[in-house]
Amino acid sequence: MQIEILNPTFGKRDERLSRGRVAFPKPGDGPLRLAFIDNEKPNTTGLLALVADGLAARYSVEIDHLMKGGAAHPAPPEIIGRAAQADLAVLATAD
Repeated sequence: MQIEILNPTFGKRDERLSRGRVAFPKPGDGPLRLAFIDNEKPNTTGLLALVADGLAARYSVEIDHLMKGGAAHPAPPEIIGRAAQADLAVLATAD
């Protein structure tokens, strides 16, 4: 299975860097390590839980659910540091 990765940033972008296809789950041994950065907007926690449950039902995954501390400011360095240890980090926005 492959998933398509899209970069949702605003403005002019290099298409070669903004999307790509990667193998999922990762080849090799051990579970896929995911970091979910929860911005704590309404419904975000529930959305991430649905994604986590769906992935866990199909794949070997370890999920680190990180609380950002609110949507109005950047994630603190310790949250970014923990997310950087994962194979894939997801930031969710849901209203």
